[in-house]
Amino acid sequence: MYELITGLPPYYNSDQFKMQQDIISKTLNIQSIPQDCLSLIQGLLEKDPNKRLGAKYGIAEIKSN
Repeated sequence: MYELITGLPPYYNSDQFKMQQDIISKTLNIQSIPQDCLSLIQGLLEKDPNKRLGAKYGIAEIKSN
C-alpha cells in the first residue's frame, strides 16, 4: 500500500541484507501522506506482531479502523 501512495516500499534498499536490517532496526518514517493512510500503514507495519493491526480480530479489526 505504501508503494501505491509514495512510489517506493518503506525501508527499500537494493541490498537485501541492508533492507532486512533496516526493517528490524529503523523506525518507520513516512511523510507527506494523508493522516488516515498513515495510520493504516503504521498499524499494518507494526514490528510487534501482537500489536499489529488485525492481530486480535483479523480483517474485521482492519476494516473498522
